Amino acid sequence: MSDYGPKSDGNLPSLDPFIRAANVITSRVYTCSVTNGVTLSDTELVEIETWLAAHFYVCSDQAAQSRSEAGASMSFGGTLGEGLKSSKYGQTALQLDFSGCLKKLGKRAVGAWLGTANRSGLSWDDRNG
Repeated sequence: MSDYGPKSDGNLPSLDPFIRAANVITSRVYTCSVTNGVTLSDTELVEIETWLAAHFYVCSDQAAQSRSEAGASMSFGGTLGEGLKSSKYGQTALQLDFSGCLKKLGKRAVGAWLGTANRSGLSWDDRNG
């Protein structure tokens, strides 16, 4: 099942989740840019948000790069890079952000493992308490 085009019931997929996610990120870009003394115009912020929404949408279902009708073959792409660099839409959003904050946000640490690699030698209390 593809996220592109009409669903089996004839309805188009909702773009709301992708737009909301783009809005959250764009709000962070705005805050970061103001903190760093860079002014992004409303037009620039709208463009960044639009391209981010397109990036999130296309990442939900990779676009076909080639098709063949008789043999029914299709190849998928999208491995241009990681994060926002993985789609042309994300790359465009990065280019539009003259503050550099979008790039900085993409490099943030997602999490850190603060435990031990070998948990089998630990007692129940040490592992879970």
